[in-house]
Amino acid sequence: MLFSSVTSGQPLLWLYPDEPPQSYRLQQPAGYTFAILELLLQPLQQYQHQTISTGNYARLFKELEKDQPACALGIIYTPERAQTLLFSQSPVFLFFNVQVVMHNSLYQQLHQPQKIALTDLLRQRYKVGISAGRRYTAELEHLLHPYRDQQLLQLAQGNVHSSLLQLVNLERLDYTLEYPEMLFYIRQQQPELVANLVSIPIKETDALGVSWLACNDTVLTREIMPLLNQQLARIRSRPAYYHALAQWQLPQQLPLFEQYYQQVFLKTGLYDHAD
Repeated sequence: MLFSSVTSGQPLLWLYPDEPPQSYRLQQPAGYTFAILELLLQPLQQYQHQTISTGNYARLFKELEKDQPACALGIIYTPERAQTLLFSQSPVFLFFNVQVVMHNSLYQQLHQPQKIALTDLLRQRYKVGISAGRRYTAELEHLLHPYRDQQLLQLAQGNVHSSLLQLVNLERLDYTLEYPEMLFYIRQQQPELVANLVSIPIKETDALGVSWLACNDTVLTREIMPLLNQQLARIRSRPAYYHALAQWQLPQQLPLFEQYYQQVFLKTGLYDHAD
């Protein structure tokens, strides 16, 4: 493994959550995080690298608050985080944002919309299931907040993707909110669970988003970040980089993903987003 090499000096920790298909554990760490880390760290073997599972993003950010030099892929940029974290010049991940996942019967009933307004679903009293342990984007949280104390919004304990999808599949819930790449991942593991489910982009959010490489601010991470930026500039346009992300996209959404990858992702820099 690339990350088992040991050199002198302080190790750089690479933190990752249990968030398939981005990062998860089988017999060893798996997911597109590690495919991209392999490309990213190839010329940086003079440093000691160690991967650490944090279980979830909340613990990951707790680890980034410590003095031990640590980095992670897949961090959403915010001005608040930029006050304490070092962000890469270019984003590392492109992904479809959370979408509405519903049973095909309801999808047909709603006349097969290409996009759907979450506001309308909430107002029309369709029952949604979401994870109690999960936080969504500010836009989605704003839409969901007025309904968190009402019966139409059902909370599941933990971050239970499969359980919520199963309830939608059984039509005990009208829909849930999920990343399409997670739906694709579960389709590989439990095809019967999602065979009748449809994923629909939400009108109130951007179709796709980007996330970044971020490190805590230490002597070692300040030293290595320029090297990481240089290597990112070399590898982001490589077919292997694109494949690592594209292989987890739903087939019907892949053309839009490729378009965004070429026209937006490869041209996006650290200061291109609005603060």
